[in-house]
Amino acid sequence: MTTDLELSRLLTRAAEAVPGVFESYPAANVVTVIAATVAEVVVSSVGGAAEASAGAANVAVERGSGRVDLHANVCIRADHSVPVTLRAVSEALATVMAATEDTPAYVHVRASRIE
Repeated sequence: MTTDLELSRLLTRAAEAVPGVFESYPAANVVTVIAATVAEVVVSSVGGAAEASAGAANVAVERGSGRVDLHANVCIRADHSVPVTLRAVSEALATVMAATEDTPAYVHVRASRIE
């Protein structure tokens, strides 16, 4: 089992690998993003620079009541279908979750279209 930070990084890479996705951006609330940033600075300052630079962790992973909720925000290229791309991102996240033996009860993907 991976940590939630490692899982978020895996999910972020999976979302960004979907054709039509331009980039992802943090889906967690501002306080969570700030806390994660501070934690990464602390880790890198005590010799964990490799862990801190392991990649973006933009997919929010929330656990509670025996379920996992995923929240992802992606930018979609203007020349790609938004519904098709959103579905593909959701499927990519579900595939990663199946490989980690967790089953998300809720996958929420929001899109911003690039014109």
